[in-house]
Amino acid sequence: MKKRMISLALAILMVLSMTACGEKPAPTEAPTAATAEPTAAPTEAPTEAPTEAPTEAPTEAPTEPENTLALGTVENGTYTNTYAGIGMDLDNTWTIYTADQLQELPDVTSQMVEGTELEEAMANVTQFTDFMAENSQLIANVNVLFQKLELSQRIAYSVMDEKAVLDATMAQKDMMIQAYSQGGINVDSMEIVTVTFLGQEHYALRTAGQMQGVPCYFLQVFDFWLGQYSMTITVSSYVEDTTGDILALFYAVE
Repeated sequence: MKKRMISLALAILMVLSMTACGEKPAPTEAPTAATAEPTAAPTEAPTEAPTEAPTEAPTEAPTEPENTLALGTVENGTYTNTYAGIGMDLDNTWTIYTADQLQELPDVTSQMVEGTELEEAMANVTQFTDFMAENSQLIANVNVLFQKLELSQRIAYSVMDEKAVLDATMAQKDMMIQAYSQGGINVDSMEIVTVTFLGQEHYALRTAGQMQGVPCYFLQVFDFWLGQYSMTITVSSYVEDTTGDILALFYAVE
């Protein structure tokens, strides 16, 4: 049970870290991002942008993704989420959680972030777990977490690529390690790596450590450019690192 809770908590922890860092780039990249679109030309109409952009951004950017948001479905061991464009086929060695079971999982995230700078961020984050499965043979689990992004966050991420987001997240490495420790995980390493995901090369966060003397491995990939929502996938394995093999089970869907 604790391994399942830790896996889910780590997904939320990464969301909190990225949320905290995602609000920082906007002032340096686009000082007027809160009141103007990032693509607005400041040399053409510096006095008009504040009056024009607010009428466009709130009505177009926030509402369009809301209409297309769809929760994932599970049928015969196959998980599909068309909003994120991902699918995953699992054999009978995997146990897939129902929506009711996900809601019943105890939340240990608050304990992990208590007393850290991420505690305040957690109170302002809206997220939900769309999918979770575990494999008792591999001693592994996987979950897909979605977070709702504020307009200011979407603007901030619009000027960042995957590597930049993870670099900013790693700047809060000490806070994350502290939170991991409060969750019972002694971190040995935390690094940015490249992985093959959905047939393409992506950056990901890989963490290795020990929990009660048992080696544990966590691999996390994300997509912060899904309209109003971002996605974080967390793969966890214990004793042996099988996170890459499990991540490879995901495929792209239309």
